[in-house]
Parts: sequence; C-alpha cells; structure tokens
Amino acid sequence: MKSLIDVEIKGHNPKYFLKKILYHNINIYFLDLKKHSMVIRISKKDWKKLQSIPTIYKMHIIHHYGWEKWKQLGWNYRIWVGLFLLGIGINIGLSQFIWGIEIHHPKESMKKIIQKDLAELGIKKYNWKPSKEKENAIKKTILEKEKNIVEWIEIERVGCKYMIQIEEKKKEIPKEECIGRNVVAKKKANILEIHASSGEVMKKKGDYVEKGEILISGWIHNKEEIVASQCATGQIYGETWYLVKVLIPNTITKEKLDSKTSYGINLQLGTKEFDWNSRWSTYKKDVYNILDSSILPFRIAIGKYQKTSTIEKNYSTKNVDSIACKIAADKMRQNLSKEEQILEKKVLKKQQKNSKIEVEVFLRVKEDITDYSDLPEKTE
Repeated sequence: MKSLIDVEIKGHNPKYFLKKILYHNINIYFLDLKKHSMVIRISKKDWKKLQSIPTIYKMHIIHHYGWEKWKQLGWNYRIWVGLFLLGIGINIGLSQFIWGIEIHHPKESMKKIIQKDLAELGIKKYNWKPSKEKENAIKKTILEKEKNIVEWIEIERVGCKYMIQIEEKKKEIPKEECIGRNVVAKKKANILEIHASSGEVMKKKGDYVEKGEILISGWIHNKEEIVASQCATGQIYGETWYLVKVLIPNTITKEKLDSKTSYGINLQLGTKEFDWNSRWSTYKKDVYNILDSSILPFRIAIGKYQKTSTIEKNYSTKNVDSIACKIAADKMRQNLSKEEQILEKKVLKKQQKNSKIEVEVFLRVKEDITDYSDLPEKTE
C-alpha cells in the first residue's frame, strides 16, 4: 500500500498550479480546490517531484496516511518514545538482579541457616539472577547439606524477588503411653454407631447418653470383680441437635457470569488501571501480562472481559425456607468432618425484622461424640 500525504498549496490562482502538477505526471488521489488554496492527496514518492516544480506558491504537508503517519507520529513524539524505550531498557536491565529475598519459616534460626547457604551459592541481594538450571542445582545442594533439618525447599522467583519456602524435617515424637481410660460421651446424643477397638462396650445403638457418660469402659472384669485396667479406644457417632438462627435480607443481589467475552488492552500506572475495548459496563476481568515490572509501577496486559449481570431475588416469610436451611447447613458444615453429616434440616420459626427475616432452623446431625476420661483409682 502506498504511503499517502495531504498537501496544502496556497497562491493567487491554484487552478493554474494544478495544471503544472498534472503536467509533471503527479497522481492526485483527492482534491479540495478553493479560491486561493487547494488540498491534494499524493504519494510520498511524488512529494519530492512536487517540490522540484519552480513556483512562488506555498505548500506544506498537513496529514500523513499509512506507514508515513506512524513515522511522523514517532518523530513528533520522539522524546517520549525515547524515554519510554529507555525506561523499558532500564527495567529489563534492573530485572536481571535480585532485589529481595523472603524466607518463609516461623523459626529465625532456620531462616539464618538458609539465608547463609543461599548467599554462599550466589542467591543474595543485588546479585545477578541465576538461571533456572542453577536454581534447581542450588536446591539440591541445600537439601544435601541440611538433610538433617530440612525436609523440602522451594525457590520461587517472583519478579525481582526470591520467595523461599522451607519445610523443616519433623522429629519423631514418642507416643504418650495410655495406661488406663474410659471412652465417654462429649455431649448429649442418641448413639448411631459404635466402633470399639479395646475396652468393654457399655452402650448400644439407639441409646440416649448424657455428656460424660461412659461408652467404652477401661476396666477389665473377671465376673463382677475388677482385675485390671486398659486404655479404652474407639469412635462413637451420635445424633445431636442444634438450633441455628440466620438473618436474611428481603432482597439479595447476586452477580451472574455471561458467556459473552471480549478482549482489550489493560494498562496499569501506579495504583490506577485503564481498560480499552472492555465492551461491558460490568464484567469479570482476567489479565495476561505482556510487559510487567516489579521495579517500576507499570504494566501492559491483554485483558479478557467476561460480561456479568446482576440478579435480584426478593424474599419474604413465604419463600425463605430453602435459603435459610442452606445458610444454616453451610454454617454447621464448617465445624464438621467428612465422616460427620447433617441428617435433617427444618425451619421452626420465622419473623420479619425491619428489612430482614429472622429464621430459626433445627438441624439433626451425625456427629463424632468421642471423648476420654482417666480411670479413677481402684478402691478395695
């Protein structure tokens, strides 16, 4: 594609000069003829030919098209372009150095040992960044050197910083000797399951028990006489009961993701972000960095924008049951293990309070009720 330019020509009789232009075989792609001036669009190549025509008419370029436009813009803003390129060059240069090391471990003594090892192997502040292969070699060296205290080490490069994760080698802790104990109920419950490993089972499935009641005894009997004690072990699951109160607003607003997506440019300068071509007024954004700096507060990225919309759901005492039960169950599950579960959910009471609805939810739960108590001293 030809590089075109618009040239403004001023003089007493522009029609006369137009004939001269045509005589010199200069192609005109656009013409705006006025009384004492005209604008013609010609190729950049013909600009020199136009300048060679002897004339007293004044002429100058007023607009560039195509590649010439960008060349001209680059020239006009050459100082800013130069500073921008210089900034990128400085950033790339500085990013090759280590500007910080963070060692994540609760013990200061362990941090100091690893920091010393890293420094001896070349990873220290203001040093040149090692290659990925050298990083892996450094990890192996430290693991071999500190094999008695370090189980695992990870060296992660984040921008110009190194984040060091350490897992200390765990020393085996001798198990405490269990001399004698009972398995007792942690709380009131109906027994659902009994899994006894040692000891005498004192209850059966379906029994109601109070807190502290013996479920598996640690005493060993010979007929009716206690002859010895042992460490009672086992696991008991029982049906327990809870009353959970939840407050639900009359209107709940949720964000919904749409399948529509668009792409644009994301620019970050300091704490401010600018998005171009984000077609949606509300959206979820993911960015993929093109140019990122951990030294300068600057980032250029491709932005992926997924359209979102808001959905409002209105609640009253008539339709609040399902969401109230869900909220109550979610709260309860935070305190339950995988083996424990909610058996039943039921709304007992609900009432309107200003802009919220207060709901009481009854929960029937399968729960581990295992607890322990030391055996009392044997009396003769």
